[in-house]
Amino acid sequence: MITLTIILIAVPIILILALFTRKGITTKSAIDIDRPQQQVFDYLSVLKNQEQYNAWLKIDPKIKITYSGTDGQAGSAMSWESNYRKDGKAHQQVVSLNAPEQIEIELVFEQPVPSKARYWFELTALNENSTRVTWRYEGNTAPYYILRVTHLLLQLKKRVRKYMEASLTNLKNTLENN
Repeated sequence: MITLTIILIAVPIILILALFTRKGITTKSAIDIDRPQQQVFDYLSVLKNQEQYNAWLKIDPKIKITYSGTDGQAGSAMSWESNYRKDGKAHQQVVSLNAPEQIEIELVFEQPVPSKARYWFELTALNENSTRVTWRYEGNTAPYYILRVTHLLLQLKKRVRKYMEASLTNLKNTLENN
């Protein structure tokens, strides 16, 4: 009886709170890499390189990844399917490349929850041998109410940022140690 009462009180509170939350996730993270801006840009523009640094893709060692288009150019795409719920099934495509400053990518999840996102790698030369990589992410901006509830309950912004930070650390290690 107590459990039912708690549920009957908690569910409406969560639904009301979701009305006042942002529509989607907006976050960013940055790291400085001791490599020239053009070298970092060339590496990031190739989707296949994400297998080396993207923490999200490293969750499932048996993830199935396919590529289409000319990697390193606008229009190139990457799709994956995983049995792990966190990885799910998704597709991403390079929308634009503005060498050597910015790469824009559209990300579409089919599973576990259908949603869309865009992210940008923004590269700033700190000097001729050092680059700041800022990863900006805007996800699930469509006004789907259920996604707002999901964001609230699962603290998705924190989770996304955690993967971004781990990925940027992997990127730094990969580029600086090769």
